[in-house]
Amino acid sequence: MVEIIPKPTKEKIPLWQIILFYLSISLIVVMIISYFVIDYFQKQAENNLQSLEKAIAERTNKDLEEEVIGYKRKIEDFSYLLSQHRKTSKFFSFFEKLIHPRVWFSGFSLSLKDFRVTVSGTAESFRILGQQLIIFQKNPLIKKTELSGISIGPEGKIHFTFNLFLNPIVFK
Repeated sequence: MVEIIPKPTKEKIPLWQIILFYLSISLIVVMIISYFVIDYFQKQAENNLQSLEKAIAERTNKDLEEEVIGYKRKIEDFSYLLSQHRKTSKFFSFFEKLIHPRVWFSGFSLSLKDFRVTVSGTAESFRILGQQLIIFQKNPLIKKTELSGISIGPEGKIHFTFNLFLNPIVFK
């Protein structure tokens, strides 16, 4: 049979156009996949960044907290030291009021550990030394008075040593 109406013949597409078509399609697919991969990595990087910022903030808060606690300890230690500090200068004004006018003190030792004062000196007579002992014994801030090392010097004066045990209030 012979056909009267000719059928259009298919034109053959050149090979280079086919290759270019498939290459374009594959390039578009690769770009779409790349978009989703890059989006995934971006979200993961943002999550990592947020967790790192949170960790830094917590570490910074802990560092500040430790610093504040350190200062608090220093203040407490200083407060304790200040409350335990003994003012030895107050003793001298206290002791000055207790000295007999005819007694001379030549040696002095102060121990804040047991609130003991050791003084050595010279008196004109035993009577004056006795008066000095009575002055010490009558003072309520002196807990205990010990007289020791009594001797008579070449000029007839009395050399002595007193151990005075004081109330801690004297040093506050």
